[in-house]
Amino acid sequence: PMMRTLELARERTASDGAIALVTGGNGTPIVATVGLSESETNHIARMGFPDYRGARAIEVAFAGDLVAPEGLDPVRAGLVMPLLEGEEPQSLLGVLTRTKGRRFSEEDIDALHGLVQSARPPVTRALNLAEPDVVPELDMLTSLLDRQSFPSILEREILRSRLASHPLALLVIDVDR
Repeated sequence: PMMRTLELARERTASDGAIALVTGGNGTPIVATVGLSESETNHIARMGFPDYRGARAIEVAFAGDLVAPEGLDPVRAGLVMPLLEGEEPQSLLGVLTRTKGRRFSEEDIDALHGLVQSARPPVTRALNLAEPDVVPELDMLTSLLDRQSFPSILEREILRSRLASHPLALLVIDVDR
């Protein structure tokens, strides 16, 4: 549900990228993005969570100093709002633009707010159902990671590939038969 929410947020606001941050159980944010490079994602995630103080949304501006992927303009502005209800866990959903001088409109705020309202229940359920990371174990026969660790490692690698905008290849071989 998080990735679909990001895709819809980007589409409904005609933005170049979208980001969701939610504090995890150990205080480390869970980060999901579309349309952003790994360095852009890291920079934005390090900014942390804004103090909304009752504001429905906050518009942010960047000086153009974020390192953009080759051939793209840097991120110039963003619009963020809380993704989940309450103060804990801290959260945000943001859309970002590379267009110099673009301002987000009330229609953009309304579109993002409506999306957040409909996305909260499935995102909350997904976060509550998330199991702790599987501790990878080595298979005794092959000395490779075991099958039980595959889903969590694959999910991590897909996310890394998306963040870096690099292709991902998967090769599956049955080595013990």
